[in-house]
Amino acid sequence: MLKNINKTKALHITIIIIGAILMLLAAFHNNIWFDESYTVGLMNHSFLDIIKIGIHDVHPLLYYLLLKLFTIFTGNSIIAMRIFSVLGMVLLSIIGYTHIRKDFGEKVGVIFSLLISFLPVTLLYSNEIRMYSWAAVFVLLTAIYAYRITKQGKTKDWILFSIFSLFSAYTHYFSMMSIGLINVILFIYIIRNRDKNKNIVKWIASASTQIILFIPGILVFLLQALRVATGFWIEIKYPDILIDILKFNFLGAITNEWVDLFVLIFAVILFIYLLVKSILEYKKDKSKAIVPIISVAIYFGVIAVALLISNISEIFTTRYTIPMIGLLALFIAYILSVSNKKITYLVCGIIIALSIYNAVIFFNNNYNEDNSKLCTLINEEIKEDDIFVYSDINLGAIIADYYPNNKQYFYNFQNWSVDEAYKAFAPQMEVVETLDKVEDYSGRIWIIDGNNNKMYDIISKYKNINVIKQQEKITTPYKNTDWVISLVEKE
Repeated sequence: MLKNINKTKALHITIIIIGAILMLLAAFHNNIWFDESYTVGLMNHSFLDIIKIGIHDVHPLLYYLLLKLFTIFTGNSIIAMRIFSVLGMVLLSIIGYTHIRKDFGEKVGVIFSLLISFLPVTLLYSNEIRMYSWAAVFVLLTAIYAYRITKQGKTKDWILFSIFSLFSAYTHYFSMMSIGLINVILFIYIIRNRDKNKNIVKWIASASTQIILFIPGILVFLLQALRVATGFWIEIKYPDILIDILKFNFLGAITNEWVDLFVLIFAVILFIYLLVKSILEYKKDKSKAIVPIISVAIYFGVIAVALLISNISEIFTTRYTIPMIGLLALFIAYILSVSNKKITYLVCGIIIALSIYNAVIFFNNNYNEDNSKLCTLINEEIKEDDIFVYSDINLGAIIADYYPNNKQYFYNFQNWSVDEAYKAFAPQMEVVETLDKVEDYSGRIWIIDGNNNKMYDIISKYKNINVIKQQEKITTPYKNTDWVISLVEKE
């Protein structure tokens, strides 16, 4: 059987396997940060409760439901949940072999899979217990079947196009924006080629079906948009955000300032080259170059729309581009496939070098022994009736997942409208706007602070407080998180 596989196919398969192993090896740890802790918390609830709670979050629900289904077979461990994200990114790489190779040629397919396997950003987000890798799969498949419709217009392609459009919209709102543009571009193509293509009726049927089936998603979106309209955590600064967009896919976990500068220079030169080369290729052969050019236009088009909306309400952060990473990778892969070999090898070589450097940092952050300091410190003293109190939800949510058997209070002193959304951490965590329950409590209290001593300063002033464990500051390398832990007893 191996004799029938040519060298290019063998290389392609090897790239996918190496990338999959790299992503998988990074996943065997129990560290989480706030966004991941929300996913972990939700998985402790039923399907129905995930829907009830999730509609108060800021993301669609399909990923959570798919992950819940996955955990029925694998168990609710953090590692199992992380592997589900790895599978999504590996599948995205495999699409380079199963779809892109067939539609755009072996060379494009190989480079695409190499990019997905080794871009620093994909290693990072293949390991996030979030929806990003699966959103990228659904968006890319939507684009691929839209392209196949323009070539053949088979009923099967229309059905798959509609399904993956819906999956995209129900997975992430930037996916929804992406497939919205894909649907519009497909419609324009069909209208302009109406004499050659009889797909107008099918497009109307597909679009109508998508809209009808996404009505629940629209209602959830409106509910979520209204809830966050008056205050959101995202803050956009110019020109910083534009620089971050350029560097984002090539940095991953890299923080070295000199490498950061190199990446910026590399990204600027690369994108200028890709732009010029794509224009030349379009003039040379419009029919071949148009699809990758449209792909990158969708990628940057969604970013542009999000930045414009952000002038009213800030909704954009660089990680929200991950659902479109397949479109960007297709564009880069195509342009490199028609470039001089030396340029292609140089670009791919730099990306692999950055990938190796990023992997060293990423693995060290994930598997650093200092990550265990938090639980070690708490486990030395924790008792069944101890309670936790915190005002920083970024830290508290992690504690809620790690210590589900201890009562906890999140002091929501800023009065965020999060009561329903944070039921993901129930029953152990309760959102409170006052500390009356803590002040009336008698027993041991774990105080969790971050970069300030807000909770300690408040609770230490209560009457009859005895300090059992003085404040101790630790930093966990995973996401470089600062903690200040103390334990007091209130008589």
